Amino acid sequence: FCGDQEVIEIELEGDEDEEVEVVFSLDWDFLFVSSEIDDDELPAAVLDSLAAEYPGYTLEEDDIYQWNMADGSIQYFLEVETDQEDYEVIIAADGTIICSEES
Repeated sequence: FCGDQEVIEIELEGDEDEEVEVVFSLDWDFLFVSSEIDDDELPAAVLDSLAAEYPGYTLEEDDIYQWNMADGSIQYFLEVETDQEDYEVIIAADGTIICSEES
């Protein structure tokens, strides 16, 4: 995550390769549930924001996660590739980029 926050991750597996991670702070405060999604599940606002910030980008298809946050909001964790750099991006459902780091 941006800022290298240390967390506790608990992986849960279900039927048909269904998998989620439940993420807690080191004090066991619930942070979010993470599940892998397909790029066609991303909101238009997220795709528009990525196109504006990272022209000509591509998404690393096996690194797209939806985070259902403790406060009820939704964020996405993505790996974005451009011609020059690769980035790990956390972006809100409304397209607001929360943070971005070169990977």
